[in-house]
Amino acid sequence: MDQQHIQQLTKTLLEEKAKIEAELSRIAVKNPNIKGDWTSVPQDMADPADSLDEKAQTVTNLEERRAIEQSLELRLKEIAAALQQLDAGTYGICTDCSKPIHEKRLAAVTTANLCMDCASKVTFS
Repeated sequence: MDQQHIQQLTKTLLEEKAKIEAELSRIAVKNPNIKGDWTSVPQDMADPADSLDEKAQTVTNLEERRAIEQSLELRLKEIAAALQQLDAGTYGICTDCSKPIHEKRLAAVTTANLCMDCASKVTFS
């Protein structure tokens, strides 16, 4: 991978990181005790006079925010790992088998750290 491609990829990843952090700041606050962790905040505080339906809706909204927050946090971690690999010169190398990751895969999934063979072996429980 040439230096120009690495610089462009780094720029793209940093731009995505900034967008994700901006989105996170709308629904969560940074946890000062854990680096990279965010904590969802309710959009509106529940009023004690709210009906049960309104209170349930507040809880539902907070749970939706938590799900979005967790998804965005995971993406930030993937971006951080890809940036670290770019800095270390190991970007595009499978972390499992150490074989090169195909360029088409990297174009589609810029944060891929597994080749297709190794990725197909991963099971989620």
